[in-house]
Amino acid sequence: MSERREAYSSTVVAPALVAAGLGSSLLLAVVLSSPLGNAFRRMLFARVVPNLKRLGLISPRVREAFTKLGIIEFEDFDPTEQDRELGLA
Repeated sequence: MSERREAYSSTVVAPALVAAGLGSSLLLAVVLSSPLGNAFRRMLFARVVPNLKRLGLISPRVREAFTKLGIIEFEDFDPTEQDRELGLA
C-alpha cells in the first residue's frame, strides 16, 4: 500500500467499521472510489493548491508530486471566484 493510502487509511477510515469486521482495505477502496469522496478531494485541493502557489510553496519537488497525484491542475484556480459563484463571498 502506498504511503498516501496508508496515511489515509490509518487516519480517515473509521476504526469502528474495521472493528465491526469490515476490512480496512475494502473500506479504503470504497472511500477512494466513491463519487462523494472524489468530489470532496477535488474541492479540497481546488482550495489548497492555489494557496500553496500564492505562498510560493510549490517547489519543483512538490510540483512533481502534485502532477503525479493529478492535482497540479488547480494551481491557477481562483477559490474566491468559486466562493462568489456559490454565494459565499
